[in-house]
Amino acid sequence: MYLNIELTKDGELLRQYYQLREKSFRAKLGISNFDGGETPLDRSSKIMIARIGNHCIGGIRICGVHPNVKTPRDYGSGLNDRHLSNITLQRLGYCQWMRCAICPEVGMLSMHIQNQFILATVLFSAALGYRYGFCASSRVHHRFYKRILSKHGYDYC
Repeated sequence: MYLNIELTKDGELLRQYYQLREKSFRAKLGISNFDGGETPLDRSSKIMIARIGNHCIGGIRICGVHPNVKTPRDYGSGLNDRHLSNITLQRLGYCQWMRCAICPEVGMLSMHIQNQFILATVLFSAALGYRYGFCASSRVHHRFYKRILSKHGYDYC
């Protein structure tokens, strides 16, 4: 059983990811009417998935700023530069990680999958040319990201 983590445009893997995030957001966040289906922002972003064989077990949207696309931060989501005062946001230099969902129901250690997945998010974001990545998340997710990224030498505030 091998874990593959990759950027994908494969329709079937994307369909599985959208179903997984809908199920996850409804169950974990209690948003009973959450629609996990594809959105325009999904289409203009990169989707990174984790899979075992042809079975998607996780995914995240990497929404990067480029001339034709803005992140939700740019649409007045309430997060502004004063919240990010320790970094210098240069136009085209950052991305936002969104709609992360990781399925716990696989035969691998979930902590191993989570560690590999979050580290891959950082590495793929860098490979796509982004210097900074951020997400607006709950305190629980904040501690989760901080624990994993700090352990591997990445700054996380």
